[in-house]
Amino acid sequence: DSLISGMAAGSISVLCTYPLDLARAQLAVLRKKKKPKDVLSAPSPAKSKTNIDKLGIGSTSQSSRKGIGYVLSSGFQQGGLRGLYRGITPTVLGILPYSGTAFTINEQAKLKITRIMHR
Repeated sequence: DSLISGMAAGSISVLCTYPLDLARAQLAVLRKKKKPKDVLSAPSPAKSKTNIDKLGIGSTSQSSRKGIGYVLSSGFQQGGLRGLYRGITPTVLGILPYSGTAFTINEQAKLKITRIMHR
């Protein structure tokens, strides 16, 4: 019973927070700047733009000045709700055993402690 409750709670929390987590990850990728050691090793602007476009959040010049609101709205405009929840399946599959197990252990420990303490 507590295993299923924990799995449900974990899934609901992921569903509520996933768009923000996805936007945070996209912003981290956009803001990460590597300084090239020389001109020959620097990536071409066209290649960088293509990689940014694959994220679905606009061009490099626009995105580097925008925040989480821009990333969320851009993801929604480009893919609707599906764009905001892109890639959620592995996250949910990962949280199910974790949250279910953690909740079950917590509930069982509380029961044992109350029996020991006679409360």
